[in-house]
Amino acid sequence: RYRDVTGVQTCALPISHPMVAAFDPPGCDYCAGHRGVDLGTFASDPVRSAIAGTVRYAADLAGRGVVVVDDGFRRVTYEPVSASVRAGSRVAAGDLIGLMELTGSHCYPDACLHLGLIDDATEEYRDPMTLFATSAEVRLLPLWTDEPIWSELGLAAFL
Repeated sequence: RYRDVTGVQTCALPISHPMVAAFDPPGCDYCAGHRGVDLGTFASDPVRSAIAGTVRYAADLAGRGVVVVDDGFRRVTYEPVSASVRAGSRVAAGDLIGLMELTGSHCYPDACLHLGLIDDATEEYRDPMTLFATSAEVRLLPLWTDEPIWSELGLAAFL
């Protein structure tokens, strides 16, 4: 699980396996492309929500189990997943939402989780791996003698 500087949980990897197919956005609405990423996994592996939000869909769609979690700004889609949550329920980042299914995997005979990210405002697909990006910004803190900088910033309670 990932936490921001205040300790608030942000995003969590849904499974702990490597990416086997990257995001490849199509050139037009109906053009070929890969509107998500595939994470290699095994059938029956637990799948966890990448974001906190409301489950908008948790059922079969076109022969595969699909779960959609919406935080009001973006929707994250997971497939093929046998859902352990119901539409309308609230989940936190890292909560179990289901188990991987082999049926419906477009990586068959191997299993892979297809993870998608849709911007609610534009309805455009985004690279879901950006949910887990870490800042490349490095900030050097000054040396102190009496009071650590954490107390000056009001962050002492988070240590």
